[in-house]
Amino acid sequence: MAGKVPDYEAAVTYWSSQPTTVDGMLGGYGRGRVPRLDIQHSTLFVRQLVSAGQLRIASATAPDRPRKRSRRDSFSSSSEGAKGDEDDGGLVRTVDCGAGIGRVTQDLLLGISDVVDLVEPCAPFTAEIRSCAGLQAARLAGQVGDVLTIGVQDFTPLPDRYTIVWNQWCLGQLSDPDLVAFLGRCKVALKADKALIFVKENIAQGEDVFDEQDSSWTRSEASFLRIFREAGLKCVKSSLQHGFPKELYQVKLWALR
Repeated sequence: MAGKVPDYEAAVTYWSSQPTTVDGMLGGYGRGRVPRLDIQHSTLFVRQLVSAGQLRIASATAPDRPRKRSRRDSFSSSSEGAKGDEDDGGLVRTVDCGAGIGRVTQDLLLGISDVVDLVEPCAPFTAEIRSCAGLQAARLAGQVGDVLTIGVQDFTPLPDRYTIVWNQWCLGQLSDPDLVAFLGRCKVALKADKALIFVKENIAQGEDVFDEQDSSWTRSEASFLRIFREAGLKCVKSSLQHGFPKELYQVKLWALR
């Protein structure tokens, strides 16, 4: 298995054949407790980082409810504001990498961000992001930013652009060298103060496991930690997901910078 290299075209073909639903994104686990527990875990993790002074989120908001946009939000939603230094009046811009149909954006990231960009290689999924009713209000308010149909291995964010870079259940699609390079670009894209890269992924026990069906790796925790080091990232906080069905892999969430 060590010599296996993910086939990006095959992965896009596989995922593009899945239903554009939460159930399709989660491999048949979208109708049970998995989506709810996932968001609860991530929300608590974000709250703890905010309380510890490690992360800045959009003002007048909490990570467990939709945020009403103010005039300040509309004023600061230009791309020039996104590129500037983060201060009390600055924009909290997030990118959701491997966004699927925007489940995490809708249920978590919109509540803590002024603008969310979404990066997703499967055209049916980005079409759903641009048209689905669940994101309509955010689209009209300008809170949904760029929607890019591109693989994260080809995504190069602008420097000093993002307060939050969110990667969930997508990094297994990348080879080790491409993942190290991508995370290095994410590091450059972070704003200077209270900005973080989040990685939430399945964890293999023992050896890394290659899935021929969708051409992806499930990496061990040791492999992830090695990759983070090679990308020049340090772990600020980590947490195991609890409550998922026993037949699923363990899931771990890291905050990095």
